[in-house]
Order: sequence, then C-alpha cells, then structure tokens
Amino acid sequence: AVAICAVAPGLPALPTPWTADLTGGSIGVGMGLALCADYRVAADTAYLWPKFVKIGIHHGFGLTATLPWLVGPQRATELLSLGARVGMEQAGAWGLVDRVAPLEQIMDASHTLAADLAAQPREALAANRVTVRAPLRERFAEAIVHERATQTALYESKDFQQATGGGYRYETS
Repeated sequence: AVAICAVAPGLPALPTPWTADLTGGSIGVGMGLALCADYRVAADTAYLWPKFVKIGIHHGFGLTATLPWLVGPQRATELLSLGARVGMEQAGAWGLVDRVAPLEQIMDASHTLAADLAAQPREALAANRVTVRAPLRERFAEAIVHERATQTALYESKDFQQATGGGYRYETS
C-alpha cells in the first residue's frame, strides 16, 4: 500500500495523456487509479465503487481529490459518504467515464481514442494537459497524504473492526 501511494502523486503530473480501460469492477483503489487517468473507456458492464466507507475507513488513492474534480463536491460527497456502486450509464452521465462500449468492443474503443490522441501535436497536447490539470496535481498530492494518515488512524476504530469482523488487516509497511 505504501509503494502504490508513493507513486500515485506523480500520475496527475505525467506529461502525456493516458487512458484507463474499465472492463469490470473498479473498487476502492482501482477506482482511484481509474480516476487518475485523463480518459476512461469502460465496458457497459463495468462499474465504479468507492467502497472504503463500507469497511469503516477513509477513502484513499486520491479519490477525495479526483472525484470532486470530475463530478463536483456535492455529488462526490454523496458518493464517498454512501459508498454507492455506480454503473456505466450513470458514470457516463456524470462524466466519470468518457466512452462506453460493449465488453467485446472495449479494446477497439480504447485504441480509437488513443489513436485520436496520438494524432494530435504532442507538445500542444502535453501543454494543455499540464495547464488543465495544474490544480488537480497539488490537490491530489495533498489528498494522498491526508487519506493515508486518516486510513491508518481508522484501522483500530470500532467501525473498521465491526465492518471487517475484526480479522481484516492492512499492511502498514
């Protein structure tokens, strides 16, 4: 967990736009990673699930930065507070995914988007990404640190123990 959180702050700072293909459930950290991508191409059967609250801990992997960035603070607060599972029809309507295709067509849809991006002038594309994502970079780096510290503090909470039956443990190293 520490290693992935150490790499995570660099994702919004990558100079090249990147895509995430969602072919099944993107749950917790998986959702956090997917929302770091510039573009998300999802199978119509995929879903997003910010489930951390369901096990009594704080959300992680930058979800408290990326989710409000994409859907606004009110909708993000609701999703994070309820730990609600989001299907692709709703995710598309809310701007959480950019393309939805049948599972068997997901690679074609993803490759088409990647080819369209690759056809753009690289320096201009990179400059646009840096400018548009500047506010997210700083907020994401702060969120990762806060989320991890809060998660660690909540591992011993009554909520976490009850939600996990007292037997589920995260490695803190």
